[in-house]
Amino acid sequence: MRPNCRPCWPSTEQQPQQHSDSSGHSGYIYLNRKQAGASDEQLAELREEILSVEDQPKGVQWRYLKARLEDFVRYFGEDSRLVSQILQGRTPEAVARHIIDNTVLSDSARTAQALENGTLTMDDPAVQLVATVWPRFQMFQSAWAGISAQQQEIASQLGRARYEVYGTSVPPDATFSLRIADGVVQGYSYNGTMAPPYTTFYGLYDRYYAFGPGTDWDLPERWLHPPETFDRSTPLNFVATADIIGGNSGSPVINPNLEVVGLIFDGNIESLPADYIYMPDRGMRAVAVDVRGILEALDEIYDADRLVLELTTGQLVRSEEEADALMNSGR
Repeated sequence: MRPNCRPCWPSTEQQPQQHSDSSGHSGYIYLNRKQAGASDEQLAELREEILSVEDQPKGVQWRYLKARLEDFVRYFGEDSRLVSQILQGRTPEAVARHIIDNTVLSDSARTAQALENGTLTMDDPAVQLVATVWPRFQMFQSAWAGISAQQQEIASQLGRARYEVYGTSVPPDATFSLRIADGVVQGYSYNGTMAPPYTTFYGLYDRYYAFGPGTDWDLPERWLHPPETFDRSTPLNFVATADIIGGNSGSPVINPNLEVVGLIFDGNIESLPADYIYMPDRGMRAVAVDVRGILEALDEIYDADRLVLELTTGQLVRSEEEADALMNSGR
């Protein structure tokens, strides 16, 4: 899930969508519509859309924007025309800082004032960034629309074929009704070895120390210096043979005693064909975060004892001190 970063452009992760929650995108659309003679009612709706974006700390904004700019470099190449237009010889970090420091869209107060005074223009650096990316984004939307239509037709044919084979013994997909997919926690063959059913916090630190700081496996400061009571052997994630699909993220994983033991958030790469056929014997697995890992992090890393107490006992307390006292006394 990405943050509501004001100066950012539409995310291809969310396609196909015409609307983006970023005010850089909305600001670009607003100015275009205004220049085209849009009605006051239409402009009012766009202004409301821009102002609805929640504020985020500037540190979060520029880091997120820097990461997105690095994605452009990684996937389009340093020598591509698009990347050259965006960076103009600068680093992604420098461009991100320049945009966040100079756009009127970096916080709601400045945004509201710019809309009121009419000082939001195409020269705003966040709007300029969207304007640069926009033609490529429209090309993507057009291509995606064609692919989506083909996918829908394939899904329709698959649904009819499944019905012919299984009849009403298998429930149809996408009816918005509650479903339970059963499975077992189980590892699988992986790159000539075995992927374990559980990972632990030890693996998190192994990645960090193996690859080093400044890499994709870097850790925040608080994780580098955890308290002595932090148990690195606590299960963090696990894999199971449950048949999941896009949209299942966030679903609870329950055991036979109806206890929540995890939350689904992904599938492994082997599970990608499960849109069409489910074969757990081929290593298709659902990936979930283990509630033991959640509680250990909340308790030891983030010192969120009030939340831990509420999750484990249902008790609501007014302060962290009161929660500490209850937890230390065995509740």
